[in-house]
Amino acid sequence: LAHEIQRNLELLPIDFWHELDTELIPQGEEPIMPEVGEERTKGEGVGEEKVVDIRRIAAIVKQGARFGAVGTTGLQGYHAFVFEHHIVLENPIVDNALYIVVIPEGVVVPEAGASREERDAFFQEPRIRALLTQTKQEMRANDAMRIFHTGDWEARLREVVGERKEEPAPASA
Repeated sequence: LAHEIQRNLELLPIDFWHELDTELIPQGEEPIMPEVGEERTKGEGVGEEKVVDIRRIAAIVKQGARFGAVGTTGLQGYHAFVFEHHIVLENPIVDNALYIVVIPEGVVVPEAGASREERDAFFQEPRIRALLTQTKQEMRANDAMRIFHTGDWEARLREVVGERKEEPAPASA
């Protein structure tokens, strides 16, 4: 599984990914709820083959992500994709929803191609670190947007990550 994900992610420029020293969206105490089908609880389906949908990663990057990050679970957990005003958290393993958090006011978001030091500073910023280390339950309680991979989920993602683009300054008269 990890090998398949890694093979597909290698299609992105090497400087796109940033390794973090923490787990993104750590496992909480709540039951796992699949996006489609019946409710499951943790522990059920142990040993089942996990299905990876790597198209999810490509769809997010295509929306203009500046850079991405993986946590201590590496390529088997959630990935963070940084946009101008949002961070999208995605796990390419099926039955995981996508989460979107708003970057707090005043946090400087590095541009695409930023240095490792600039990205480190961004991810070490206490408010960013706190956002990325919430459980799914905490994210929902703190108004993170959750998008299920049903219907035209890519259009819903586009609406959110593009909604706060800055308007051009009015022309002087």
